[in-house]
Amino acid sequence: MTKYKSGPRPKTHAEINVYRRQALIEATVRSIHDLGYRDTTVGSICRAAGVSRGLIRHYFSSKDDLMLDTYRHLRNELHAEIQVEMSRVSTSLQKLHAMIRAMFLSSVFEEHRIAAWLALSVEAQTNARLRDVNREIYESYRQDATQLFEGAMSSQGRVQWARRAANTLIALTDGLWLEYRLDSSAFSREEAAEICIEYVEMAVSRNQNTDSDDREN
Repeated sequence: MTKYKSGPRPKTHAEINVYRRQALIEATVRSIHDLGYRDTTVGSICRAAGVSRGLIRHYFSSKDDLMLDTYRHLRNELHAEIQVEMSRVSTSLQKLHAMIRAMFLSSVFEEHRIAAWLALSVEAQTNARLRDVNREIYESYRQDATQLFEGAMSSQGRVQWARRAANTLIALTDGLWLEYRLDSSAFSREEAAEICIEYVEMAVSRNQNTDSDDREN
């Protein structure tokens, strides 16, 4: 199993606590990738982090708590990358493109992170606490994407389609993450981003006559 490695050791007590929690979360991500969610145990996480069981209990009351924090950590990593990419542009359409690019950055779109994200998403079907975190993550993503689509579609008077477009984009990105996890030779990160950007362009530029036809059908 891959052991977690980081930069220089922290010095202050507060820095040490942050470092150790981070090391345990990263080790959890690695363990889920190597063993799967169900076979990841406190022992496998401790081995990946190179720490004792006593230390992990000092920071997390249970494996479940550690899994919840790991899911939130993956969400926060992605959110931070999205904010950085979006800060470089100004229009809603540009920000949609930036959001997509962030989701397929090499720092985010890594095999072990994809594996952990998907495994935690699947486990959320039967784990109520994970399901709550999953709902929180996706509703935030949906709201952000909907607002950007509203801004991009406002000049055409098509804001009523924004939430549908946001839901479709979420489904598309999730599908590409899953397909890449199953077969990384199917497409590259860049191609995945291009597929999503092409969808956004089509969704935003759909003419109003098409909208009328859809409503009639």
